[in-house]
Order: sequence, then structure tokens, then C-alpha cells
Amino acid sequence: MSLSFKLTSQNGEAIEAEADFVKVPGQVGEWGIVENHSASLVQLKPGHILVQQGKETDVYFVPDGLAHVLPDSVSVLCSDFQSASEIDQDHSVKTKNEMLKILEESEDETERSEAEARLNRAEERLYICENLK
Repeated sequence: MSLSFKLTSQNGEAIEAEADFVKVPGQVGEWGIVENHSASLVQLKPGHILVQQGKETDVYFVPDGLAHVLPDSVSVLCSDFQSASEIDQDHSVKTKNEMLKILEESEDETERSEAEARLNRAEERLYICENLK
């Protein structure tokens, strides 16, 4: 029993794999997907995708995207993605600290909104580094 999994970025970079289980970060919560899942279209928030095949687990960070779920496949389209091994933990810590400083000091709503989004992405990358690598 397995699913066909495909992760594709807007620049055409793609990962394809067979999976027993896929977890995606939906806007309204995490979705755990196994074979024979009902057909769904899931809007993604910044987070991690888990792809499990047997005892092997691959982890990817996505900043956004859509997951098209069918009973035998999961296709994710996103602006970009990183595998857990590609995430630079030091850079993520630096970004987090910079964004916290902007949020503490800035009164500009546009700047604060962008800082919150970047903070969210940095924290998710750090979660992957600290818990899922």
C-alpha cells in the first residue's frame, strides 16, 4: 500500500517518491494522508511536509502552496521548498532575531506584517532543525 508523492516548486524543481504516509501543513491544521484518502485540495501554510516510506522519513520546508490529494497520490505545488538537510540553522536563528527586533521597534504595519511572516518561516525552519533532522 503506497501513495505516489510529488513536490514541485514554481521553478520546476521536483521531488518524486512513493510513500506510506504524507503529512502537509494545511491552513486549518495538519493533514495526515494515507492511501485511499478522499480527494481534497489543501491550501498550505508555512511548515513542514513529512514523507514516510517504511522506516525512512524525508522532511521538507514549504513556505506556501497547494496539495492536491487523490486516493493514490499527493501532489504539492509551492513557490519553493527545502529539504531538512538544506536548512541553515544559524541563518534561521539570525533571521528570527532580526525579525523579533523589527517587531519590537517598528510601528509601520507593512514592515511588521512582513517581519511576522518571515519570523514564522524562520521558526518553522528552526523547528525542523531541532526536532526533525
